[in-house]
Amino acid sequence: MRSCTLLLLAAGYIGLNADPECPGYYSYLDAGSRKDCIAVYTSNRTFATAEGVCAYEGGHLTSIHSAFENNLLVAYGKQRLDSGRMWLGLKLPDPTSSTWSCPANWRYFDYTNQCYYANEQGGSYQYARLYCQGTRGGDLVSIHSAVEAEFVARNIVWHQCGSNQNGKKYGEALLGGIFSNGKLASWSDGSRVDYVHYVWREKDGVLLVCGHDGGSGCGDCYNGDWYGPGFSPSSGEAYASFVCMARPWGH
Repeated sequence: MRSCTLLLLAAGYIGLNADPECPGYYSYLDAGSRKDCIAVYTSNRTFATAEGVCAYEGGHLTSIHSAFENNLLVAYGKQRLDSGRMWLGLKLPDPTSSTWSCPANWRYFDYTNQCYYANEQGGSYQYARLYCQGTRGGDLVSIHSAVEAEFVARNIVWHQCGSNQNGKKYGEALLGGIFSNGKLASWSDGSRVDYVHYVWREKDGVLLVCGHDGGSGCGDCYNGDWYGPGFSPSSGEAYASFVCMARPWGH
């Protein structure tokens, strides 16, 4: 397998400056809405090994989402390499198409360029966040448009009837949103609250999305509505399912 210099992008933190939040051998790149710590490793590695090195460092091979980011990273690489190529986190399933890849059993949505997954084992808000964060740096889902809300409700959340052993209904999944004082106040991933969705039963605390079809008699609400069951994020209340979201990258 061909080897190539790898470009490491640490999750969470794309200008080129030293930054106190980055490890000593990383540089801080600021690409507007995206800010990350990056490093170029100059020893040759296969793609699989490069991915492993990045994962060990707590990051991943870089993904690129605009021409500006691409040009910035190319300039950064040229400053540190005499010649050669660098690995990206993009895989090519065939010679005619390319897609950012998602973890196994997750679903990619090109409208948002995000990966989504519904965990049907369920758990508390705190457990759900830890689970999502442990899967490639994700979090509980945040929703920023009607298109995304429809996608999550129709394609990610299960629609089956019934309840789990704790009496929580299937098809009603925990989101990352917190409802407070009559409105959506925040998302667990820290993203901006920029979309208003109908909330049935406006109680302060966590929010659920309902995947059941109207008239099915399966749940407390239907057709992608959100509702507040009235439990705080710290209550330890267990839910039947929750939805994770994470940025895609190569395997």
